[in-house]
Amino acid sequence: MLRVWCDGSSNGRSGSPTGWGYIIEQDGRPLYSDHGGESAGTNNTAEVTAAIEGLKGLEICLDWHWRPEESIVLCSDSMYTLNSALGVQAAVKNVELVNELRNLYKRLCTDTFWVPGHSGHYFNEMCDKLAKKGRRERALEGA
Repeated sequence: MLRVWCDGSSNGRSGSPTGWGYIIEQDGRPLYSDHGGESAGTNNTAEVTAAIEGLKGLEICLDWHWRPEESIVLCSDSMYTLNSALGVQAAVKNVELVNELRNLYKRLCTDTFWVPGHSGHYFNEMCDKLAKKGRRERALEGA
């Protein structure tokens, strides 16, 4: 099974720098990870961007690591992100981001998995650290 773990980070103030991070994991082994940030956004835009970037990163890994019989699961601590990917969440705000996420999810994934945030799950905690790193780096660029 391939899993795309993703998380976003914001300081809670709309329009402030945000960060995102993801890890692509197969059978408990991390394969690839990345992080980054945006100069301004919200927690929801950070969470959705993390999922989008993770799924884009997954496309790179598929050539080397994916077995056709293997399921691909999008994992997040954000129900907003998972519901948006599934099309359960109506896109009122962030319409372009949500549509991009839905299209990537439909093309690549077979399931979603919700993990409670800050509950000690290894890959979720690592994504949180990557997202915070991305936010800090983006804030420093703007200073």
